Amino acid sequence: MSDDGRFRMLPARDRHRTLWRNGGGATWEVAAGSRPDDTDFDWRISIAEVSQAGPFSDYPGVDRIITVIEGAGLDLTVDGNRQELGPRQPFRFRGEASTYGSPMGGTTKDLNVMVRRGRLTAELEMIDLGAGEALDHREPVGTSVLLVLAGQVRGTTGSGRFELLALDGVLAGRRPVELVANGPASVAVVVLHEL
Repeated sequence: MSDDGRFRMLPARDRHRTLWRNGGGATWEVAAGSRPDDTDFDWRISIAEVSQAGPFSDYPGVDRIITVIEGAGLDLTVDGNRQELGPRQPFRFRGEASTYGSPMGGTTKDLNVMVRRGRLTAELEMIDLGAGEALDHREPVGTSVLLVLAGQVRGTTGSGRFELLALDGVLAGRRPVELVANGPASVAVVVLHEL
């Protein structure tokens, strides 16, 4: 994994819109990592916009987690099995599976976590915070990415203090991070483990 444990800010304003591999939608990369000798990612976290029904891009050898973070939900069919995915319900599937998605009730935005099978595993947790509540995140054995889905938080780490707005994030690496909500807030915590 390319992360060396260093802390890095991941502001939403720095992301660029790109088309899916199959051209059927758009995505904004939050963070990614690869081995120095590899041309493809080892892991990738992104936000995708699904505005119309269609097939998902094919990612052989990749394990995926998808979670609706904006919109009513996603009607997903994976290798012939239909799944209605409501907001904030993480769903795991294999990147090579035949996958077809249809947004329910209009455009959705989805958080996507992808890891190279056999190299990494990923965990995704959705955490709600009330005003003044803190999230004390310590993950010494994996690499962590924290993404604010809604609200505003202030944070502290060994690198100092910072503020995060909706869709801003941090690559915490293996450093402890504390987030305190300024008001009601929602945070996605992704932890990546090497095998």
